[in-house]
Amino acid sequence: MAREAWQQLGGAQWPNLKEVDLYECFRNAGEGAEEAMRAVASAAGSLEKLVLNDCRKMGQEAWSHLGAVAWPNLREAGLGWCFCDSGDGAEQALSVLASASRLEQLNLAECYRNRPEAWSKLQGAQWQQLRVANLAYCFCS
Repeated sequence: MAREAWQQLGGAQWPNLKEVDLYECFRNAGEGAEEAMRAVASAAGSLEKLVLNDCRKMGQEAWSHLGAVAWPNLREAGLGWCFCDSGDGAEQALSVLASASRLEQLNLAECYRNRPEAWSKLQGAQWQQLRVANLAYCFCS
């Protein structure tokens, strides 16, 4: 989708949004990712499911919108393949996950470009309800 289409979200506020699925929306290009993530961040307090699998072209700037708020109700996070081309933004993304105390399902498959600084953002995460975690190929070179 062209950046112009995503720009239509400019200033969108979704305080009651429960689920977001942007699977592969930013697989081949990151244009519009900042606008989309700004709108998604407006739902941080209510969001329960966030699917961004294979959004590998989202840049650091887009991810930074997610890391600025807490995600107390997030139960499912799909970030598989987001960091297989680059680790840019991984620190912000993993900070989001660390604040998600109700997390039940986590997909970080093939996020092998995450640097140690990014993984360290998960220290202290309290995921007592975590049932499923996919970390396949995360620690391959």
